[in-house]
Amino acid sequence: MTAVVLVPLTPVQQRVLAEIRGFVDEYGYAPTLRELAARCGRGPSTVAYQLQQLEEKGRIRRYPKIPRALVVLDVAGGS
Repeated sequence: MTAVVLVPLTPVQQRVLAEIRGFVDEYGYAPTLRELAARCGRGPSTVAYQLQQLEEKGRIRRYPKIPRALVVLDVAGGS
């Protein structure tokens, strides 16, 4: 059996991931980049970078041609 090695998240990445989960729990769909930036208290470019990092770390999956298509991958049940 192969072990999954999780790369640790920075505090900002943990916050972004938590805000995504909270938004989806509240509304039933993923936030836009601007909505997420407002919830995190960060600029859209900062949040876009963090989303890229989260995707590279295997924590989310994005579908760039589909609006609001962002999926949190429940890797090991937490951050």
